Amino acid sequence: MATTTERATTEAVAAAPRPNRFLTLVRRSRITVALPALWAVLVVLLLWWTVVNLFDIPFYLLPQPVDVWHSLVNDWSRLMEEARSTVAGAMLGLGLAILVGGVIGTLMAYSPTVERILYPVVVTIRATPNIAIAPVFLIWWGFTIVPKMVVASISAFFPILINIVTGLRAGDPTVGELFQSLHAGRWETFWRFRLPNAMPYLLAGLRIAVNLAIIGAIVAELVVGGGAKGLGGIISVSAVDLRTDRVFAAAFVLMSIGVIGQLIVSFLEARLLFWHSSKLGLNKE
Repeated sequence: MATTTERATTEAVAAAPRPNRFLTLVRRSRITVALPALWAVLVVLLLWWTVVNLFDIPFYLLPQPVDVWHSLVNDWSRLMEEARSTVAGAMLGLGLAILVGGVIGTLMAYSPTVERILYPVVVTIRATPNIAIAPVFLIWWGFTIVPKMVVASISAFFPILINIVTGLRAGDPTVGELFQSLHAGRWETFWRFRLPNAMPYLLAGLRIAVNLAIIGAIVAELVVGGGAKGLGGIISVSAVDLRTDRVFAAAFVLMSIGVIGQLIVSFLEARLLFWHSSKLGLNKE
């Protein structure tokens, strides 16, 4: 027979309110992670609307958020069509930057002589503003996707190169000595030790390079002006026509492309760096 204390405990547990399954699922979902960002966006939109109405700012200087929304809806098909051209140029340039940066970075990491020869050239190219050399590419290759791809590649090249060199050199010397004691060849050491060790650095550089490639593609399109294929062409024409709402709509699409690029890099990090301490939580106290 149950004692009085046990009966009281059972009754208290039975009388306790059961947790709401819906609220539990919401708390565990990823929506709660995005709530702070959503609140921040709402605050910015509210401040935007308040400033425009409080100071009676003209439409052509700063449209209201609802005007930008209307432009985004009405011009959605055109914006998506032009966005495909911008993304194509940016991604081709990013791929070229990864290929060239990976090869040159590997050579520089393994050969100090190559580094002394190429590093000043790389720094000089990096220090040159893209908008200053984009017209030259336009003269060379005309109104094609090539100038856009090259400018995007130059923009994304430097972080890829630097992170490749740093990652290939940042390996634990003890592990390198272990590979030497096992008589591992250069290729095996590179494939099984150097390259995996460089992956976190490469993906960190890729996170920066994605947005830089998009910026480079837009710079090339802005140099061409209204005749350009891409979101840069829409921005140029809309600015001349004082269609500021369409300029903001195109900028919103560009921002969305950049966010999607960051999400893709985060997905790659989760898939490729599942073994790394930053993903396993070993660096947390």
